[in-house]
Amino acid sequence: MTRRQVIKFVTSPQLAADRAEIGLGNPDTAAVRVLADSTDAAVCQWLNANVGEPSGPPLSRTYFEVNGFYVVATTTQRELSTRFTPMAVFDSTMTLRKAIAM
Repeated sequence: MTRRQVIKFVTSPQLAADRAEIGLGNPDTAAVRVLADSTDAAVCQWLNANVGEPSGPPLSRTYFEVNGFYVVATTTQRELSTRFTPMAVFDSTMTLRKAIAM
């Protein structure tokens, strides 16, 4: 579910202005990579320590890298039947560039 939402953010024509605003452009879906503690330890540790929890109980949090940007996607459940994915997009200097919920 989470990867699908990140790919939607990366490819959706309706979100092109959001991507352009932060300089992400229109990357290929092959550019979406899940970060792993074994290969991306420093980034994962920084995100774990510095990214706050969204309101509501988190179900899962996944970190992605897309063309030098880091996307934190957290799947939460607000109501029994409604799920949404809040995402925070950071640039390579770990500056928050965009927050969006899908």
